[in-house]
Amino acid sequence: MTPPRNLPNVITFSRLVLALLLFVILSLVGHAQGAAVGAAGVAGWVVARERLLLTGATVIFWLAAFSDFLDGYVARRWSLQTDFGRIVDPFADKVVVCGAFVLLTPIKGSFVAPWMVVVMLARELLVDGLRGFAESRGHAFPSRWAGKVKMAVQSLAILWVLMTLAAFRGVAWAEWTSFVLVILTVIATVYSGLSYVYDARRLFADEPSNEEPVVESEHRMKPAEVLTLVLLMVALVILIGLGFAGKLGGGPIS
Repeated sequence: MTPPRNLPNVITFSRLVLALLLFVILSLVGHAQGAAVGAAGVAGWVVARERLLLTGATVIFWLAAFSDFLDGYVARRWSLQTDFGRIVDPFADKVVVCGAFVLLTPIKGSFVAPWMVVVMLARELLVDGLRGFAESRGHAFPSRWAGKVKMAVQSLAILWVLMTLAAFRGVAWAEWTSFVLVILTVIATVYSGLSYVYDARRLFADEPSNEEPVVESEHRMKPAEVLTLVLLMVALVILIGLGFAGKLGGGPIS
């Protein structure tokens, strides 16, 4: 029996709903920790409530990650791929993962620093910009294995950090594992971004130039110029983010 044609898209939209619930829960945890700063002590029920919220966040993120596998499996198994799904599915992935990292930043013990989130967001903006520019010129810009590894490492890091905050807070090996996974996430993010830059550079370098010489007033930017501009903008965003991180005094280890 063939499922409804829009089932993969329904599963994808359910992931966005789960993302909203996840963000609300993590916001509550971050707000509660912020309100407790400077207090003489924290009541046991406050700690219990925080652990309950983090447990719920862990379950919700696991469901969101599973839905990412499920919608892809259903679409491939019954040939239900659509152009709409090709756009919305990676968008939902970015919302869940990037949003989770943003909201984990103020939570003590998450080991996620503001500059790390800036690097992740800059990478997503860079790759999306390169893909859009390449496809606008008629070039295919498929996903690379490095991008898939990056997404897997990011998801594993978020899931482990949430589990540690919920059930293993203060356990040395669990917290060190969280720290290592977060660092690996940054490394995988940077590496995958550079791999896409390499692909774009090679793609645009091989592009034949059939344009007639134009006067200065009609000058159009060449692909290499656009790529350079994008890289400069991303570098500027990273520098600004690092500046804010320094002012906040945030660090991954407390």
